[in-house]
Amino acid sequence: METYKNAPAREAILDIRILPLLTEVEVEEKAERLSTDFSVLYPDKKTQRKFEERISINEKGEKTSESTSRVSGYFFWSANKKMLVQLREDGFSFNMLAPYTHWNDFFQKAMEGWSFFRKHVGHGTINRMAIRYVNEIALPFDDPGFKFQDYISNMPPIPPSLPQIFKGFFLQTHVQVDKEKNIDAVITETVGPKQDGTPVFILDIDTFIDGPSCATEDMIKCFAQLREIKNKVFESCITDNTRRLFR
Repeated sequence: METYKNAPAREAILDIRILPLLTEVEVEEKAERLSTDFSVLYPDKKTQRKFEERISINEKGEKTSESTSRVSGYFFWSANKKMLVQLREDGFSFNMLAPYTHWNDFFQKAMEGWSFFRKHVGHGTINRMAIRYVNEIALPFDDPGFKFQDYISNMPPIPPSLPQIFKGFFLQTHVQVDKEKNIDAVITETVGPKQDGTPVFILDIDTFIDGPSCATEDMIKCFAQLREIKNKVFESCITDNTRRLFR
């Protein structure tokens, strides 16, 4: 894949899920231990809670509801709010926000966080590994001659009887990449506003391995394969006009 000077990644995520799930007590205990190791790089700890509502109807048709909440995980933010480690009941995630640097830096920081997670949480069975990149691409929508197809290769066609102008769309494609290895990719494409209201094209690529293929000793190899698939998907979705925007 071509290396871009101005990579469009708004957020990069590495996610590892485990079984069995942690209990609420275990999550709280592990978070306290992780806080010690993370105190320098990730000093800002926040609680993640899961809310549930149970509704029941008695014989008279009277309805009652009961709401509960419990701790389901913790967020550990870096001081500059550009990196995030998540301890959840079902596993671990590492998020890097823009500006994205490069894969080696991202993967190294993610593995450092995972090492601490394994140290304090133990060795549960890994049942899912994933990398996800959310890209924001500032296309020249205001250009009078702008055509989506000049920049994005897999745009859905508009019926010929209608004006060929996209005002909005949402396209999601789930692809089975390798049936034997349980590797899938989910590609989500849409248009959304930036914080200043400017419209941007969003290309969200999630590649993942499910099930017993997630052997811990093959972690580096597995993530390298997921990254390769992600890169191929990204390059397949854009044209040379778009590539020039990143150089």
